[in-house]
Amino acid sequence: KNIVKMVKDKRTRGTGVDNHWMLQKCQELIKSFNPVTHSIDTHCLEALGDVHAPNAKPESLFVQQVVYGCFKETKILKCFIEDFYIDNSARVLRSDITLYTVLAYIAIFRVDELSFDKFKDICLSQEPSQVNTIVT
Repeated sequence: KNIVKMVKDKRTRGTGVDNHWMLQKCQELIKSFNPVTHSIDTHCLEALGDVHAPNAKPESLFVQQVVYGCFKETKILKCFIEDFYIDNSARVLRSDITLYTVLAYIAIFRVDELSFDKFKDICLSQEPSQVNTIVT
């Protein structure tokens, strides 16, 4: 709950919470995960360290939760992303699929917890051409 409070706190916009880093790290962890060699827990632990440690970057817990959520909700997200690409094939790059998956997860499963303003801040941390299609 503390990470949600910090991520949600308007005072941290542009100072305390690095939205761009969070989305980049989520994408990196999702792309680099290999279930043959690691569990998702081990993969996140190696990449983020102990997210519950006192000196851990607060955003790391949120990243871990989003990565877990993207794998847990794969079926729903896959359906959404497939339809999204069918509807927007001329406007989006297939190489951005992980970004859209992460944004879709946050929008579908976490926006009530974070607030729409925070979701907007997260989207604004990315290239406008990449996120415009998914938020409109």
